[in-house]
Amino acid sequence: GRVGETLRSALLALLGSEAVAKLGYGFDEDVARLSAALRCRLVVRSVVDLQQIYATSAKLELPPLHAACWAVLGAKLDKSKLLQFSDWRSWPLSGAQVGYAAADADVLIAIARGLFGPSPALMRAWASAVAAGTGGAWREPADDAQDLGEEGGEEEEEEGDEEEP
Repeated sequence: GRVGETLRSALLALLGSEAVAKLGYGFDEDVARLSAALRCRLVVRSVVDLQQIYATSAKLELPPLHAACWAVLGAKLDKSKLLQFSDWRSWPLSGAQVGYAAADADVLIAIARGLFGPSPALMRAWASAVAAGTGGAWREPADDAQDLGEEGGEEEEEEGDEEEP
């Protein structure tokens, strides 16, 4: 309905905005699931993927969130398998699922502070350096990615719409 389309449009605009940084952990998987749910190929800009950052700094191969939480914060993250593998496609989500997702989001802020310090200024400076091409773990749209919100499928690129390198 109308509310669903309004919400979809707002979400697509938010994800595609370079002005709004998105904090994530293993963001590629989330984007793939969201693309499937929205039936479009998303282009997500200005993502700070803490999994990539932590893996690089710790010289590890993409550690799970609970491992980064323990290493950076010294705290155990409860990752209930029952909730982790519950049906996240059913709507509305259960209270336990909402709590689980909220805890994941909350711990990302704590991990970012653990990696970048208590001030967000360092993270913003790092993010700016990454956006300028002098850092890592910043998602840029793939060359073959379609613009935000376009329905899935192949489309020809119009002349003059080529992306700059």
